[in-house]
Amino acid sequence: MLTHLSDTKTNIQCDANSSIEFLEKAMPLSIIDDELCYTHVQGDIHALDTNEGVTAGSLWLSDKLVLPSYDIYQGGNIRKSLEAQNLYVAMNLTKILNDENYSHEFNRVYNGYDFNSFVNNLNKGTFTQLISDWSQDNLIIVNIIISSSKYVIVRGKKRRARYNIGGLPSKEPIGISELKESLKSVMFEYTKPVDLLSASEVKKLTKIELLQAIAKCDMAKEEVIRKSNFSTLWHILKFNSEYLGLSTRKALKVYALKTITETVKDLDLDVEEVNTLVTKCFKRLISATVRSMRTEQVKLYLDNKLDYVLSQKP
Repeated sequence: MLTHLSDTKTNIQCDANSSIEFLEKAMPLSIIDDELCYTHVQGDIHALDTNEGVTAGSLWLSDKLVLPSYDIYQGGNIRKSLEAQNLYVAMNLTKILNDENYSHEFNRVYNGYDFNSFVNNLNKGTFTQLISDWSQDNLIIVNIIISSSKYVIVRGKKRRARYNIGGLPSKEPIGISELKESLKSVMFEYTKPVDLLSASEVKKLTKIELLQAIAKCDMAKEEVIRKSNFSTLWHILKFNSEYLGLSTRKALKVYALKTITETVKDLDLDVEEVNTLVTKCFKRLISATVRSMRTEQVKLYLDNKLDYVLSQKP
């Protein structure tokens, strides 16, 4: 199922034979004395410092995992694509942990698994549910492997695809996607079981405690954005209608009213129907103007990154 990266662009079929081949491959990652260790080709062993948290640990490990070579999109089928991704995560967890209990739970889903329907025909088990269950274990090593595997998947998508976000060159979309994953990892730390914003704990918080917890999470995410090399670009791509000036919004509303009124003058519409059309037209004009503004600001930023000044809300 999974192979080391090569210069070829072949897609390994996701089936039993290819998964067995991967499981039999040696991996330079293992648990030694309860620590996640990486063995360098020269024989040096590097241990992960889990005290730095899930985010730092995931970034460290993501550079040492093998990229899945099979079709992660599964022909555009969302359910199968999600299964393909979680299958990759489960393979990494099983191989790295090399734990009898995790291997047993993996095999319960794997044995009898139908690679056409992407579900176990014997017990209806899925790798999506398996990873969800393992996430509930609330073990930092497990969370790091899960998060880092997802980093690898995102990077793999970007290497295979040719995205053009607002005219961006190839490096920027990858950076923005990795920043998004880093932010998801921060959110994961605050919402995993027993943490303040988890589904079970959030109900116990007072309104003030909830606001404080959300603020703390937001501050952690802002810190990740601030440290990123793509911080300015991230903020540009987040521009919305709030960045449009009062005069611009007024001009768009006047144009929408004038255009719709002229268009429907020969139709038998009441005032409410006309107003509904005007509102829809106005919203579409707003969206188009915001997209145009983002594209213009991205170009200005790429032309002169050092001197670019981020626009502020009016």
